[in-house]
Amino acid sequence: MSRKYLTPLQLPADPVNPLEAVTKQYADGLVVIAAADPIAANPSCELWVDTATPAQSATSMPRGWVGEAVGIAVSGIAANTWVALNISVTWTADPTRRYKTSLITGGCHNLNAGASNNGNASIQNAAAAILVQPTGTIAAGGFWTYQGWVTESGLSGTQVRSGWVYGQFSIDVQAGSRILVEDIGGV
Repeated sequence: MSRKYLTPLQLPADPVNPLEAVTKQYADGLVVIAAADPIAANPSCELWVDTATPAQSATSMPRGWVGEAVGIAVSGIAANTWVALNISVTWTADPTRRYKTSLITGGCHNLNAGASNNGNASIQNAAAAILVQPTGTIAAGGFWTYQGWVTESGLSGTQVRSGWVYGQFSIDVQAGSRILVEDIGGV
């Protein structure tokens, strides 16, 4: 095995033509950092970012993930019946924060091979109040995935959000339903 040695790249002079290599010293000599906003007279076309004062206070920034749950399959859901997907998130809410709850169901299978099935999913709170209810039609013998979300603020104390499904006819729900709660910022 032969040894190979790296030698430094020597550039003979400053570039003359477009796309020629430049040294770090040459590039640094071209950069000018302004002490003040250079386009104050015409702010609609500026690319200036004022870093002296943050756009948002730290208390209003999103904090992200609060909790999530992933469900197993739910089989044999009777017609015209709301059934829990056995997924829920419980957390202690801060009234100065905003929260987003998202629900994505596993594939909902219409067990009626002869007709379309009008179905719903919902995000419900601990009192079983429906907060959001995405709807859809499952073709005869087909599958459908429901997706929905709700944004809330002013919540306090212990909160519970859970996922539910409903079908005009009998349905099965495949594994993988997911409910996610996120802190998306201050009020």
